[in-house]
Amino acid sequence: MANRARREQAKQPPPEPRWTFGRVARAVGLMLLLGLLVGWASSRLAMGLGLSRENARQISWGGILLGLAWGWGTMVNRTLSKLMRYTGLILVTGAVFWFFGVLLGGVAVACGASEEVADTIPIVATVLGLALVAFPLAVMGAEWAQKVRYWLSDRQA
Repeated sequence: MANRARREQAKQPPPEPRWTFGRVARAVGLMLLLGLLVGWASSRLAMGLGLSRENARQISWGGILLGLAWGWGTMVNRTLSKLMRYTGLILVTGAVFWFFGVLLGGVAVACGASEEVADTIPIVATVLGLALVAFPLAVMGAEWAQKVRYWLSDRQA
């Protein structure tokens, strides 16, 4: 019986090392990318809200630090990694729907529609694309919350 277990264990491939050079390089690249992206977006948002350049600069540093932490978290935690992928999927889908909305708005203007109608088509298309991808994410979140409730009820019992 023990020999059989040893043979089965020998058939399995050795576990992959947790931290390889490629994995660390990807983590550092993702941290830098997310840091710059979140810092830039938070600075633009702060300036759009009417804050001074100095305050926007301070907020952008906070955004950079948040992005660095987010990048590190995605490489360490699978749940954060999945959330990051879904967030990227939502943004890309919204951008693609916006692009097709702009094209459809141009066709509408060429067919004689007013510019006001053409200006609302990309907005509606973007919201439709975001809702289309955000719905499965909401369902996934509800399932996760149900698992957490079940886990908490088992611990209390």
